[in-house]
Amino acid sequence: MAHSKLQIEISQGMMRELDRLQDLCDIRTKRDLVNNALTLFQWVVEELQQGRTIASLSEAKGDPMKELLMPFFAEVAAKRQDSLLLSELEEASIQRDRLVG
Repeated sequence: MAHSKLQIEISQGMMRELDRLQDLCDIRTKRDLVNNALTLFQWVVEELQQGRTIASLSEAKGDPMKELLMPFFAEVAAKRQDSLLLSELEEASIQRDRLVG
């Protein structure tokens, strides 16, 4: 399998946070940390594409659900709506063709 190299520039504070998370989660390498983050990011996008809400729930009684909101969520939701509208238009066109034909 061919590999690509990714090089990024981040602040020292962000690097310390990455190190902290890597240590907290017992993740051996930065590559593994990025792979885990990408897996989570992919899951979030897939859930949003299905019209789901991303949130955390607590097992504590009476603790409210906390919805996660990020700017790109709106973009995913808009593209989902565009896709749904396109599907509806295509279906209507097929139905019309069946009636006419």
